Amino acid sequence: MQILDVLLLLSEQVVIFPKTKAALRPIMDAYERMTGFPDAVGAVDGSIFRLERPFEYEGFAILALQLDFAPHPFSSWICRKGFAAINMQATVDHKCKFMEYSLRPGSCSDKNVWTMSNLGQNSRSLVPPDCHLLGDACYTLTEQLLTPYAIYDGMPTDEKRYNRQHSRTRIVVERAFGLLKGRWRVLKRTLNMKTPQSAARTIIAAMMLHNLTIDCGDTVSFPPADIGDPFLSQHVHVNYRNRAAEREAAIIKRDYIKEYLMTLNL
Repeated sequence: MQILDVLLLLSEQVVIFPKTKAALRPIMDAYERMTGFPDAVGAVDGSIFRLERPFEYEGFAILALQLDFAPHPFSSWICRKGFAAINMQATVDHKCKFMEYSLRPGSCSDKNVWTMSNLGQNSRSLVPPDCHLLGDACYTLTEQLLTPYAIYDGMPTDEKRYNRQHSRTRIVVERAFGLLKGRWRVLKRTLNMKTPQSAARTIIAAMMLHNLTIDCGDTVSFPPADIGDPFLSQHVHVNYRNRAAEREAAIIKRDYIKEYLMTLNL
């Protein structure tokens, strides 16, 4: 068995999304100590990893940390910037450790990766009702995934404060991608493996080692890598069940946190 295979086997024990509110509590408390933002259990974002033109045109999906290969045309690997890439969505904690991930072809937008990911499909059961993840404006506002208020001239002070504290809290995921690519610089170059599957294995192994280095106390800072581009092109069928009621509940929750943040001396 190769070292890469060993790392992949261990990844499920190292890249873990906590299953209970008690296990999520240290993350929530740490985020609130850092920025005042309450009940956040993780930050979500996407990053692209450049590929050479794959020799084989198979695609893949990674759901619930399990490889699940399915065919994709080569065009689906082309990201908005015009080159072949993998779009990786990840959720990180306050320490920049990866807790969950999903890998998709480069043409898939962050919003669509979320929709197709295990976390996106099961957010109601994985995220406690009074908790939430934080995502940028590329995502759709839900009770489980809070996004910023739309920016416009003359927006109220309370919305500006919410956006500022939301950004200060969520930026940890951008830093995590910067650390990942800074530590394992092969990820900053074009991944020249023969297949997308091989590139995915390399990314997962690096992510697993990244978590272990943080557990060992390595908090060295690296310049941030390019992260978080919104890629557009792949159409995904979405279940619009009671979408209006869900959005209204999410708006109420976000407004409540906005009002809470205004009571803090930030």
